[in-house]
Amino acid sequence: MPAEKASNLETLRTFDDMVIITKEGFITYKHKNNDNDDSFSTKTSFIKGLDNWQWVIGKGFYQDDVHDILTQRIQLDNEYKKRF
Repeated sequence: MPAEKASNLETLRTFDDMVIITKEGFITYKHKNNDNDDSFSTKTSFIKGLDNWQWVIGKGFYQDDVHDILTQRIQLDNEYKKRF
């Protein structure tokens, strides 16, 4: 089995384990980066188990994206401060 598929299965098992124990929460893991087919990035997600439907739902973000946005904001703030 390719390493990437094994990694995805491990992540899904981790989600299932977390939902069984705590019903919901944040989890950080490596996920294939959508922008680059060859790389994995750190992703943080909030997941919640829906017992009645036996579903696990969640939403996450790439930490690199947050870092890039904050870096850009700091640069804009610094440029603004120089002008005034």
